[in-house]
Amino acid sequence: MKPALIIMVRNPVLGKVKSRLAASVGEERALQIYKYLLAYTHSQTRNLPLDKFVFYDQFIDTGDHWDNSRYRKRLQQGSALGEKMNYAFTEIFELGYGPVMMIGSDCPEISAKDILLGFESLVPNDFVLGPALDGGYYLIGMRTFYSQIMEHKKWGTSTVYQDTLEQIIAMHYTCHTLRVLGDVDEVGDLTRYELSDWDLG
Repeated sequence: MKPALIIMVRNPVLGKVKSRLAASVGEERALQIYKYLLAYTHSQTRNLPLDKFVFYDQFIDTGDHWDNSRYRKRLQQGSALGEKMNYAFTEIFELGYGPVMMIGSDCPEISAKDILLGFESLVPNDFVLGPALDGGYYLIGMRTFYSQIMEHKKWGTSTVYQDTLEQIIAMHYTCHTLRVLGDVDEVGDLTRYELSDWDLG
């Protein structure tokens, strides 16, 4: 078995990304910011020495910056976030990979080093989590597949990380926790960053 990274993304379509952010800054600005987040995530993952899978939410784009020679492309399935995550993990584990880690495309602080540290932590541990400042997580990985981890969660709330960690402990599995990072979902999240440094197009 060999490691694999799943990257969950939204197709950068006007009016279809960052709805909470768009309510404050407008749909065009929200799209610009999300395009930056996509480009940043790409920059931190493109040279990682492992197989990488991009899961799109609407359609597979073979001509975007996720170069086909470095990323394998799939389509998300399911309605709720937990269903989409479960589907992606199931598909990649069934291809014979392991451990498997998943990240989103909302975190302008995650680094290639964080991802590699996550995979290293899965040698002695069953799970790894990267907690986010808002109470969710920006990264989740597991050595073998446990579908129940994505079930019965209140996605988008401030308890997702803690609920997941408590469930892992209750199941008597081990979990390594990475550093806490911020992600971008609402206009208040932008105050942590100097947007003039972002290439927003």
